[in-house]
Amino acid sequence: MYHKKDQIIYVGLNNGKIYMYKAKSSENKSMVSKGKDPDITLLESPNAHKGEIRKMICTPINEEALEVLFTASADRTVKMWDPKNVKGNACIQTISGHEGTILDMVYISKAPVDQLITTSTDKTMRIWVIDKSRQLMQYPWFVIYQKITDFTSINQQLDVDVWINCLEVNETEKLGIYAGDSEGSLLKFKAPKDWRHKCEFEFEYKKRGIHRFGLGQVLHVKKESCTFTIGFDQMIRGYGASLDQP
Repeated sequence: MYHKKDQIIYVGLNNGKIYMYKAKSSENKSMVSKGKDPDITLLESPNAHKGEIRKMICTPINEEALEVLFTASADRTVKMWDPKNVKGNACIQTISGHEGTILDMVYISKAPVDQLITTSTDKTMRIWVIDKSRQLMQYPWFVIYQKITDFTSINQQLDVDVWINCLEVNETEKLGIYAGDSEGSLLKFKAPKDWRHKCEFEFEYKKRGIHRFGLGQVLHVKKESCTFTIGFDQMIRGYGASLDQP
């Protein structure tokens, strides 16, 4: 994952370790000087991941007062890191609760909402928020806020497990989450009209079987009001604004 502002490349390995490559200076855009090895830093922590890193997000929280790195892993946890504290214990919090591999996560930072959304092979999508009772701590602390389940199979006659593979946030005034499932369907979850006061998502619709196999990625292009889905059937499909008018 590339962090453009700080010119850092974060790399998550299948053994759970996380490394970062940083440019020497704002003038020197190259990660590696000629004839020299790259400057590699390990994010150290006694609570490091014990499984493959599946997703990484670097995002500001608390209205950009702090920038953190979230990592999701096959060890069923999400960890929050302070990239500026790389020695000793860079891990701020281990977020636990999922009972399967965490496949994807997204972060909503749209004042006053700060939410982390995760999805897993345990067939749940979970939403985490900052615990207001711990606001005096140096770092924010995330707790479970909402759990969404029952992503019913399109094959009603078969006993098939279905989970969400990928997530994408629609950060327009009509705040919502697009979710691609393991059967190739696209789901939409919408926030209430007064989401700035209470942001709990509810199921809006499901476009069944738009891909023959599971979805690998959903992309929403805000300026063009269009959405693209990428499936494991090696197909890319695009949809206009009418996607939200099933």
